[in-house]
Amino acid sequence: MINSVSNRTSYTQTGTATTSTEFDTPAPIYATSDVEVYVNGAKKALTTNYTVTIDPSDNTANVKFVSGSLPVDSDVITIVRALPYLQGQNFINNDALDIENVETGLDKITVMTQQLADGKDYSFKFAKELATAEFNDETVTGTNFANRQDRSTTLSATLATRANKYVGFDENGDISVSGDIGIYRGNWVTGTAYVVKDLVKQNSDGDSVTKSNIYICTAQHDSTGSYLTQNDTANWTLLLDVATATRGIEESKAWATKVDGIVDASTGSDDFSSRAYAIGGTGVTTSSGKGAAKEWATTTGGAVDTSEYSAKEYSVGTTATSSKSYALKVDGAVTGTDFSSKAWAVGGTNVTTTSSRGAAKEWATSTGAAVDTSEYSAKEYATGDVTASGGSAKAWAIDGSSPDGTSEKSAKTLAGEAVTSAGTATTQAGLASDHRADAGKYAVTAEDSTFSLTSTNGGTSGLYSAKHYQAKAQANQTAAASSASAAASSAASAMDTGKAIAFSLIFGA
Repeated sequence: MINSVSNRTSYTQTGTATTSTEFDTPAPIYATSDVEVYVNGAKKALTTNYTVTIDPSDNTANVKFVSGSLPVDSDVITIVRALPYLQGQNFINNDALDIENVETGLDKITVMTQQLADGKDYSFKFAKELATAEFNDETVTGTNFANRQDRSTTLSATLATRANKYVGFDENGDISVSGDIGIYRGNWVTGTAYVVKDLVKQNSDGDSVTKSNIYICTAQHDSTGSYLTQNDTANWTLLLDVATATRGIEESKAWATKVDGIVDASTGSDDFSSRAYAIGGTGVTTSSGKGAAKEWATTTGGAVDTSEYSAKEYSVGTTATSSKSYALKVDGAVTGTDFSSKAWAVGGTNVTTTSSRGAAKEWATSTGAAVDTSEYSAKEYATGDVTASGGSAKAWAIDGSSPDGTSEKSAKTLAGEAVTSAGTATTQAGLASDHRADAGKYAVTAEDSTFSLTSTNGGTSGLYSAKHYQAKAQANQTAAASSASAAASSAASAMDTGKAIAFSLIFGA
């Protein structure tokens, strides 16, 4: 008894299967070869990749994979019942029928029917609700087709005819074998019979927009006109827009390589190609407002676009105010009143010793004269002797004469005078000290009336103290009694004289 209509079953493996993992087959089956096993769409071989075990009590079965062929995670296993279409039963005349054999035979027939139905379900077919009118009414006589449906769905092409072809539908909607796309007939020609799927090229200059396009025939007809798209457009469908593609290719090529003039742009503005702008070309080379990249990089001896020069000219040229000129030119200005770095550094025509100019070297080292008629170099201001410069640092430091020609004196002169003045002051101070000492002596020294004083500072010898003179006066008083008054007067006079001398010595008079 058959109680299932399933003719196939499938599984998605989780993890890796083992040799003991069982996969049930559609039931019933009667031999291990009654199933086909697929893993991820690839058919596997009985015994080599898997084994089948059948339960004889109900003809259910399972599949187990062998080591080396085990399905892994996410593999899809599909098992399809595939009994051979054979009767397989032999009933003997006038013999008692074994009901089990009869039932088995009926079961096999049912299973085979299910297999046929499964094949139908997985086959190309027309929907059953389509009316007869959906199929063409042309005769089927002599074509080996029983009816219109049979003709529409059956291929009758031989093996040789089918080789390297594809299955499609003809102009009647019937299934047929066709070429790769169609039959290429070459260039379109007027007055020619064309059929569906013929391929042609529109190769006439009569329609330059479509020239070289490839068309496929959509209706049987005889061509008319001077070119395909003049009268017969409705019978053709554009397959390859070669004209547009070719124009794009040619225009792209022109934009990349054209050097004999301007490129005609299909969109946007006309202009010159990349190559023309790179290495030069007609209308670009040495042209006002243009010039190729190569010219802007390397041209020397003249302007690239009548007013501007190349990078090389600006770098090392002679006709432009080049970097080289600004670096090295010493025979005059580079342009206008601008001189080169070298001229400003070491000197050059109209830079060296000129009003408001002078090279850096001159401002550093020139001596004996002004650099720019009024100002002098650093060296002159440091070590020079030119008084017109206001006097050098050296002159103001060590020259004996006036550094700037006036009454001002150098630091050295003023220092010497200061030293002299200091010495004189020291001497005068010493003398003053000596005079003070001598005055003290004259005033208080010499108890001995005969003591003779000598000045500490080399004064006159033979001078005596006041007491000396007083003693002498007293000694002569008796001897000169008659001149006592005169002696007294002399003593007083001597006292006054001593005082005068003392004051004189003290105050340097």
